Amino acid sequence: MPATLLPWQLEQWETVTSQVAANRLPHALLLAGPSGLGKRQFANRLIDWRLCALHDEYEEACGTCPNCLLRLAETHPDRFVLMPEEGSGQIKIDQIRAMVDWAYQTAQRGEGKFVLIEPAEALNQQAANALLKCLEEPPEGTHFVLIADTPGQLLPTIRSRSSTLFFRTPQATVATDWLGQQPGFQPNHSVLLQIAGGAPLAVQDMIEADYLDSRRAVLRVFSMLKNGESPVAAAAFVSQQLPDAVISVMVSLILDLLRMVRGDRNIRHEDVMDQLVSLADNVPELRWFSLLDYLVECRALLASGANPNRQLMMEGLCIRTAEAVG
Repeated sequence: MPATLLPWQLEQWETVTSQVAANRLPHALLLAGPSGLGKRQFANRLIDWRLCALHDEYEEACGTCPNCLLRLAETHPDRFVLMPEEGSGQIKIDQIRAMVDWAYQTAQRGEGKFVLIEPAEALNQQAANALLKCLEEPPEGTHFVLIADTPGQLLPTIRSRSSTLFFRTPQATVATDWLGQQPGFQPNHSVLLQIAGGAPLAVQDMIEADYLDSRRAVLRVFSMLKNGESPVAAAAFVSQQLPDAVISVMVSLILDLLRMVRGDRNIRHEDVMDQLVSLADNVPELRWFSLLDYLVECRALLASGANPNRQLMMEGLCIRTAEAVG
C-alpha cells in the first residue's frame, strides 16, 4: 500500500502532481516545516509513486507491480536513502561520495532514480559541499528529496538549488479530527496537541511514549526539589522513566517557564500553569538557562549512542535542578 496522504498535505500533493503532469518535477525538492507533520511519509508516497511501473496511470503506487514489490522489500535498486550514521548524528562525506557514484549510473528499472536525504540538516560541512556540486550538475533522471525541520540550517546555496515545498501545522480542528480517528487516542490526549505545537504525528509519538506520565513525574521531581528534598530521593522517584523522555519534558517545561517569565503568552503547558508559576518563583532566568545547557549536553550524550547509567544520569539531573530551583 502507498504511504497515506495526510489531510493537511493535500495542497502540497496537488503542487507535486501538477509539476509531474507538466513534466517539471524539480531535480531537487526540499520538504520543509516543523517535525511531526509527516514530511517523510509524503516523500515516500512521492518516491514510491514515481518508481511504480504504473505511475502514468495512477497518482499513487499500485503496490503490486514488480517495482512496488522491490520497494516493499526495501531492495529497489533505484532508491537511495541518506541518513546519519548510527551514533554519529551526521551525514558524512563518504556517504555522499557513495551516493554520487550510484546517482550517475543508469536507472536499473527504467523509471528514474530518487535520493532521499533525512534530515538534511545532518549533512556536515564537507558532505553539504559535496552534495552542492551534485545539485549544480544533477545526474540525468535522478531526483533528490531533502527533508528539513529547520531549513535555515542548510547551506543557502543548497536551498537556492532546491524547490521548497513548505508544510505548516494544520488547524486545530483538522488535527483533532484526525487524531480522534487514530487508535489509542483518548480525550485527555487533546492537551498534547498544544504541547506539540500543533503537530499531529508528534502527538502520536507522545502518546506511545506515555508523555503525560513522564510530565507528571518531572513536575513531581521539580516540586520535591523546590521544597528542599534530597536530589537522590528525587532521582530514585524519576529513574523509572526513560532518560530521553525526562530530558525532553524538562526542556519543554523550562522553555515555558522562560516564556512565562518574559510575558510571552504562547505557553504550551497551559494546563499546568499553576505549577509552573510556583516553580518560577524567585528563580533567576540565568539558572534556567544553565540547566537547559546541561540538559542539551545530556541529550547529545544519549544521541551519540552512549549508554550511561540511568540512575547516575537521573541523579546528575536532579542535583543540577536542585541548584537551579533552590
